[in-house]
Amino acid sequence: MERSFNVLGFTFNDCTSYSQSNKERIPNTYSTERGNIRIVITCGHIDYRDQWIFSCYALGIEKVLIGKTTKENAAEFAIERCRKKAELIASLLN
Repeated sequence: MERSFNVLGFTFNDCTSYSQSNKERIPNTYSTERGNIRIVITCGHIDYRDQWIFSCYALGIEKVLIGKTTKENAAEFAIERCRKKAELIASLLN
């Protein structure tokens, strides 16, 4: 299984929590960091079983539904949403 991938210049690494009894070890959660900003995408959340969601706590974003797609598309969506939120915050401080 692929443990990391790149999207828009960001490297997303597997950060899945595996149970000791799980022998298959299929990644379903990935994260990337720039400074103190961490973006996490996950598929298989208890509330969103087969859909991707993302969070970025540094920007006040939590469990945003992305839907059924590839991990690459989910990562791109999350990055773009975080960029928009960061731009909004920056504009409010000018």
